[in-house]
Amino acid sequence: MAAVAKACHAADPAGPSPILLLPDKDADGLSAGAILHRTLLRVYGVPDAAIRVHHVGRGASPGSAAEREAMAASQARWIVVLDQGSRHGPGLTVAAERGWEWDDSEAPEEQARREMSDVEPRVRSLIIDHHHLASGEVGPKGALMLNACAYEPVATSALLTWCICRPLWTAAESDAVAGPSQSQLAGGLVAHTESEAQAALDYLALIGTCGDLGVQVKWAPPWPDLEPELKRCTRKRIGEIVSAINAPRRSPRFDVSSAYLSLLTSTGAADVLDPQANRHAAGLMEARSEVAAQVARFSHTAPKFSKDGRIALLTISTPYQVHPSIATRWAGSLRGAKKLEGVFCANVGYAADPPASDGGQRPVHFSGRVAKAARDRGEDPSLIELLHSYASRDATFLQDLCEEEGVDHTSALSFARGHRQASGGIMPASFWERFTLLMGIGERPSPDPSASSPRKRSSAAPTQNNKLTSYFKRT
Repeated sequence: MAAVAKACHAADPAGPSPILLLPDKDADGLSAGAILHRTLLRVYGVPDAAIRVHHVGRGASPGSAAEREAMAASQARWIVVLDQGSRHGPGLTVAAERGWEWDDSEAPEEQARREMSDVEPRVRSLIIDHHHLASGEVGPKGALMLNACAYEPVATSALLTWCICRPLWTAAESDAVAGPSQSQLAGGLVAHTESEAQAALDYLALIGTCGDLGVQVKWAPPWPDLEPELKRCTRKRIGEIVSAINAPRRSPRFDVSSAYLSLLTSTGAADVLDPQANRHAAGLMEARSEVAAQVARFSHTAPKFSKDGRIALLTISTPYQVHPSIATRWAGSLRGAKKLEGVFCANVGYAADPPASDGGQRPVHFSGRVAKAARDRGEDPSLIELLHSYASRDATFLQDLCEEEGVDHTSALSFARGHRQASGGIMPASFWERFTLLMGIGERPSPDPSASSPRKRSSAAPTQNNKLTSYFKRT
């Protein structure tokens, strides 16, 4: 982090070299971005003009061609992607494919100046994430990967960013009593007290973590004890903030930057939804009301089940991104399903109509959650594995999808992304129809002889009434 800050100051004689932050659009990603952004500003003294924030487009990902072009056009020398997934693919920019390699024996300022003389200066990219990363995968080519998915309990991206940044706020303060190694680490940092660090970062970590895991999350080791901060902020307030921060990305207006600025410019949890302190608060609340109305409207959609009973699928059509919320609601209500593992909601109306040059197929966005019925049975199904098990019923399905999407590997697809407990994806409508056939959605299950009713078992195997004793009379 220190190298980033020093190089940023020194690399360009005409002005600071830009640092580009790409936080995800939800409470976790936006909080992670605000934590890092605030640390660069207040601990390392990076000029505000040197930090740029880019929000990827609606339904897009950092790996898409349009987003890679936008990152290259920013001319940033440092790119940090937060909570956007860790999918395999080409570098975030062509220059980022050269990798993160850094010569620790050379001063950051000198190394930055030397690299600026290259025909194509190196771009260093960092991924901070907690989404599923399969064994052997490394994410975008050349990126430094920091992913918590393999370490239980899995820290959210905001909590992971907090763990990186929080110690830096007080590192300079402890420099006077630290050894030489600590002094070198703390060189150039602006000193902050523990209470200042707590006030600046802890509530943001709460908002991000509770955004993904709920306000009832347990702050037990190895996680930091943020329970006292949660009590100060109150669970009710944090829950309201999470709902409001998540609303703009679910609305067709997609005003994600207002949600981000609401966090970045706040001085505490109480400011975020206060119209007097936050000029964006009214817009957040309006978006939240619109989203709530859409959730209420589509929550009554009836699900259809897969032939094997492991999947319940609801299909809706709305430009609002409410399919994850619908899946969450139904996942907790279908408690009597004996084989149910996951509840999915497909939104066929979320994406805009594509250009005719793209074949005219509107993509289907779908999202799923582990069914409470499965947890009640003591099971812990992986939705990622479940989706792949259905896809494997057609040996060419994923390869055909790769060809359709123009990617060279299935791990680059927007399919079965996310987490074990919450997964989903995006695919063209024709492939979605093909996938629902693989799942057997709406098909009657095959009869199970072992599960026949007592009456049927009785008629199938009648008891013998003609016994030997019936031929004799008692005298």
